[in-house]
Amino acid sequence: MAALGVTVADRSDDTITVPRAEAAGLPLALHNLQRCHVAVPSPVSAVRLISLEGCTVDIGPAAGAAFVENCRGCAFTLRCHQV
Repeated sequence: MAALGVTVADRSDDTITVPRAEAAGLPLALHNLQRCHVAVPSPVSAVRLISLEGCTVDIGPAAGAAFVENCRGCAFTLRCHQV
């Protein structure tokens, strides 16, 4: 677990589940993912989704905002205060 948050980056054709113990209450960043299925069931403080392509993302409740930038062909399920 990182003190500054959890980052998942530079992966393709993968199924990624971020364990509750790793992400709970921390900021989450997903960067440069291609054709990945991502599940984050735990509550996080904020979300950044940058340069995702063909991904499905399901993120549990976020206390703050979700920032989405440069994503193409993705499906998002986001529970957050603001997008």
